[in-house]
Amino acid sequence: MGRNPTALRSSGAAGLNGVGTRGFPMTQRPQPAWLLGTAEVSLLAVTLTAWFGFSRVFAGNWMVPVAVMAVVAHLSVAVFRRRGWSVAISALATLVVGAPTVLWIALPSATTAGIPGSGTPAAISEALNTAWESLRTEVAPVSIQPGLLLVVGTALFLAVFLADWAAFRLWATLEAIVPAITVFVFAILVGDSSNPVATAAVFASATALFLLVHHQAKMAATERWMADHAPNPARLLATGAALVVVAVVAGALAGPALPGASDPALVDWTGSDGSGGGQRVTVSPLVDIRGRLVEQSDQLMFTVAATQPAYWRLTSLETFDGGIWKSTGSYRSVSGPLDGDDRVTAATTTVRQRFDMVSLSAVWLPAAWQPTAVEADADVRWHQQSGTLMVDSDTDDSDGLTYGVSSEVPNLDLAELRAAGGPPPDDIAATYLQLPPDVTPVAERVARDLVADATNDYDRARLLQDWFATEFTYDLSVPPGHDGDAIDAFLARRSGYCEQFAGTFAVMARTLGIPARVAVGFTPGEPDPANPDVLMVRGEHAHAWPEIWLNGFGWVAFEPTPGRGAPGAEAWTGRPALQSDGDGVAPPPSAATAPSPRRPGRPGSCTAPYLHRSPSSG
Repeated sequence: MGRNPTALRSSGAAGLNGVGTRGFPMTQRPQPAWLLGTAEVSLLAVTLTAWFGFSRVFAGNWMVPVAVMAVVAHLSVAVFRRRGWSVAISALATLVVGAPTVLWIALPSATTAGIPGSGTPAAISEALNTAWESLRTEVAPVSIQPGLLLVVGTALFLAVFLADWAAFRLWATLEAIVPAITVFVFAILVGDSSNPVATAAVFASATALFLLVHHQAKMAATERWMADHAPNPARLLATGAALVVVAVVAGALAGPALPGASDPALVDWTGSDGSGGGQRVTVSPLVDIRGRLVEQSDQLMFTVAATQPAYWRLTSLETFDGGIWKSTGSYRSVSGPLDGDDRVTAATTTVRQRFDMVSLSAVWLPAAWQPTAVEADADVRWHQQSGTLMVDSDTDDSDGLTYGVSSEVPNLDLAELRAAGGPPPDDIAATYLQLPPDVTPVAERVARDLVADATNDYDRARLLQDWFATEFTYDLSVPPGHDGDAIDAFLARRSGYCEQFAGTFAVMARTLGIPARVAVGFTPGEPDPANPDVLMVRGEHAHAWPEIWLNGFGWVAFEPTPGRGAPGAEAWTGRPALQSDGDGVAPPPSAATAPSPRRPGRPGSCTAPYLHRSPSSG
């Protein structure tokens, strides 16, 4: 997929919508709106409970003012983010809102109806000096003073901005709670020994709920592809309740053992010393295609030595809920031969692959379609219906793993594909024809108009593919999204990136009664200069493409994204083996092999062939 410096990120950018990874920018999606809102509220709860730890530091009426400032801070940054403002503009707007808010709450006498005046700087200086003298002479808990509230409010707005940035722009779950953890640990180090159990239990409960809700929201926003992780209100609430119980019990048991829980302040403001510390471990999750294309374009994901190049497939997504594509299913441990589908009788070629995983930072194990055997020095799980391999549940990701795969790559005959007919099997139709009601009438009308003269499913799919590949352009800078409105906008704009081509194709195919799904993975990559027999696959090679079901042939891949073409699939896609030219358009298909479209496409420029270094893929 083409590299675009403006990056994805819903402002950040987000969508398969955003991986950034360790600090990946993701496109924010309001879909589902209730889940994003719940995640935002749960982050507010983390902030409030972290600052509740200062009950061991401050005395007096400080909780209500701090709570008001926290609510204003979270509400402000959420509004700026949801309006699509950049990080820089949002930071400036937060300062514009935060400064008068903190000043009005902490030092109202220095303002006129909340507006600073000529005497405000002197009043602030005096308040800060008084607060500093208090800190030098008192031991916690110290009486709250305007100067302390000024400092607390300023720190709070900064912490909230950073937490929101990490949580909903970068979609980095653990990084999002770092500001709150820092505040909480600071309170432990400088506070007295009061309420150790209550403060630890409340903060642990709020943090556990945020981690759960944010994880679910991130899966929806990035279109993560495992059903186990798909947002499910009943399961979310049940799991959340269990986590609260566990967190409260853990806090009650562990709270008294935390540094400073039963001792005087570890940092004594009258002169005694203290120490403390800690560390955190972050795990970089698989995010979205766009994040890899933009944020990880040059990062090596894995290397593969294979008897022939192919699209290295991670998984397929069979469920479209009107907002995102996702996958469901149960996995089982495997080693050696893998289950096939007896209904598939097409001729194949065996392709052997050896993968060395470097930094995919995900649970998936890439393989050419369709894997038939796997050998690894680690436990591997398999889902036959989607053709997905992944590491075992007790392993965080596949990084560092070396494994071998044998795949049966299809050799398809054009005439036989056109002759494939009959209704799809019941299990295929039940899953791969489903669409939400009225998801996009525009897409259905366009699809039916394009294929009006076609007489078989292959020709219908081919007409859809060729229309996209010749009438559209590749563009990473377009707004992300996969719901009905986003599909309509994509069709009107006629530009987008791979996941939008693949997802829209699959939706349109289903409206025509053709079982379809979205496959996710990588294009072949580039030769290793030190060993041309090894392909180096980077973030820039992330890709998505559609597959349709044809009786007797099983799942057949098509390539609607301009400037892309799978090696070995030229016979039925009419697309030469192309990897990427950034934003170019592949030449139109040959008239000898392609059905005549109702609306002829326009020619485009040629793109670079496989095994030639190019800016990006996807």
